[in-house]
Amino acid sequence: MAMTLRETDSFEIDVECPRCHRQAKTLVGWIRTHTQMECANCGDIIDIESKNFRWHEQR
Repeated sequence: MAMTLRETDSFEIDVECPRCHRQAKTLVGWIRTHTQMECANCGDIIDIESKNFRWHEQR
């Protein structure tokens, strides 16, 4: 049985900062509704709307 988008919203994935490479666990549901996030380690802005990020999310 396939999962719905709502069911996958509670999954956590690692988002890696392209600057310092630190990973942060982030809820899929939060990622679906945001385009950027700030790295808690270095303060860099991570573009989570980019085509590259979305491609990695789908793997």
